[in-house]
Amino acid sequence: AGIAPWGSQRDRLLAAARRFPPPRVQQLFWRGSDNGKYVTPEGAVSGKRRGLVERGAGGDARLNCAFTKSTAPVTQVPLEDHCRYAALANLPGETYSARLKYLLLCNSTILHMESEYKEFFEALLVPNKHFLPLNSSLHDLDHKVEWALRSRDAQTIAAHGFQFARECLRTADVLAYMRATLSLYASALTFKVEPVAGALRIRSHAAIEAARDL
Repeated sequence: AGIAPWGSQRDRLLAAARRFPPPRVQQLFWRGSDNGKYVTPEGAVSGKRRGLVERGAGGDARLNCAFTKSTAPVTQVPLEDHCRYAALANLPGETYSARLKYLLLCNSTILHMESEYKEFFEALLVPNKHFLPLNSSLHDLDHKVEWALRSRDAQTIAAHGFQFARECLRTADVLAYMRATLSLYASALTFKVEPVAGALRIRSHAAIEAARDL
């Protein structure tokens, strides 16, 4: 909710990262919906995100984690305010979580639970360099949170992730990926695409300006 187009949202987060320099609030922060449910081998319904929220509700002051929908709703927090916290969590939902690119721009230490579903840039991220990997069972949560909040090296990981997002996820980079992907897709087509009668060709002047840097 309240997320601007990528270029504008990126600028907002870069400004927020400058507005909240270290030391930040010493907590692992997460807000999101209660999805990502799955059935265990025993037939019980569980959720990848529920364990994180339940641990936070259990009195661990290091965890500021809550649902914003369907279960114990709380007020949604703007992405820019995520930058107040020293550590941020990213957990997949039914498929993947689209917030990783935003969280990296906060210059906070990211605890990222990897998923079989990937965003286009994730293959370039290196665990323990750009983010702290978090096991899907959360058995390593206590150790990872303690390290993220107490170790001086955690800020180095945050800085690497921040640098990656700042330098490699510009609007021009996103457009370059889209152009390469669509070109590759077009080259694999076995038929010629023809516009339907009366179709309008739409051009985005902002996208054209951004693409000139490619």
